[in-house]
Amino acid sequence: RGFSYTIGRPRQEVEHETIVLKRLQSIGSGSLELLVARQFDRRSEFDSEAGKSAEARAADAPQLSLSLSTWDYKVKYRNTWKKISYKTGLFYNNKQNTFVGRYFIPGYILNTCGAFIYAKTNIKQNTLEFGARYEGQKMNVYFPNAISNADTTRNFNNLIAFIGFKRSIHKNLSLALNTGTSFRPPQVSELYAQGLHNGTASIESGNASISSEKAWNNSLTIKYSNNAWLTASINAYANYFSNYISLQAAAKPTLTIRGAFLQYFYQEAPALYSGLDIDASVHVKHFTITANYSLIRAFELPSKEHLPFITPDFANLTVERNFKFEKGRLNCALKANWYNKQKRIPSVQYAYNDKGEVTSSNQLVLQAPSAYTLLGAEFSWQTFQNKPISVGLGINNLLNVKYRQYTNRLRYFSDDLGRYFYSSISIQF
Repeated sequence: RGFSYTIGRPRQEVEHETIVLKRLQSIGSGSLELLVARQFDRRSEFDSEAGKSAEARAADAPQLSLSLSTWDYKVKYRNTWKKISYKTGLFYNNKQNTFVGRYFIPGYILNTCGAFIYAKTNIKQNTLEFGARYEGQKMNVYFPNAISNADTTRNFNNLIAFIGFKRSIHKNLSLALNTGTSFRPPQVSELYAQGLHNGTASIESGNASISSEKAWNNSLTIKYSNNAWLTASINAYANYFSNYISLQAAAKPTLTIRGAFLQYFYQEAPALYSGLDIDASVHVKHFTITANYSLIRAFELPSKEHLPFITPDFANLTVERNFKFEKGRLNCALKANWYNKQKRIPSVQYAYNDKGEVTSSNQLVLQAPSAYTLLGAEFSWQTFQNKPISVGLGINNLLNVKYRQYTNRLRYFSDDLGRYFYSSISIQF
């Protein structure tokens, strides 16, 4: 029997809007691409109002509201010189964040700009690739007087490069090697978060000493492709981080007048992040069967302690069937997603009693969730015309399986989403 209800407090409300303008212009033998995008996000967190006056409850104001406005500008140029195809470009990004209510992260203005170049050439049965990117980021942080009367400016400058080699071993078989560096400036929350995060019912503490996360990435890919019916690949990778940024659980919860909350803090440490991805796609008459399997192994160095919140092994299977009609095409797909239980977890965890005292160690606050399988279906219709229209309808967790996702911190308190439907529409103009 169906039912509905209004979600009361505590709850979270999210607003999101995006506008993208893109222009592609031919210039001689090359092409120029211009992109301007604007995005706005607002997240409001409504805490429990137990003990508050009737007037305050009637106002129904959020305890915390975060607003983020983002502008993105990109210019890309593509061309070919002799036997070398290349693209180069410039980019600029501006983010402005403000908050109203209880402090969690400060207001900030983030300006990022940079340039990149990528080139590829074929030499007989070999393909060579090269890329480089420079990015400079300036972060202006504004604290409320109650937290700090000293505003902060941080600068992050990074240069990365990579090189790739691909060789055709057989007409249907290829081998690819890639090596290069990467970086990620720390997020404002990783640096300056302080206080209650309603969205995860936990207290987080930033670490202002964290620097840009830097890594050396290496991968080996073997791919088989028979255009008639089969495509398969195996990708193995190993990424070494000089300072991997992770979210760690504190030894004890924090006690407040609202109760006890799990506490987390950010830290950086050397780490090794490796894994394997296996993909295959088979075409049989009007059906396409796609399957993939992924595993990830990640631990700190030199302790070899497993990193927290790493995705467990998982596999996906999709069976698709296309039906062509006079005015359009109907696509039907059945999906199955399997997630294993995460057995590689940090060895030092804690359990607490109702007084917030540690009662035992080396066990989880809540054991890692069991393995689970989710089934789903998706249907889409696309018209045959110069400017096609696509309409889609889908369902996830078809059997309404009760499960919890290891990487979702809300698993400490509730199950994940049950059966739900979604729809989409795409109009080209």
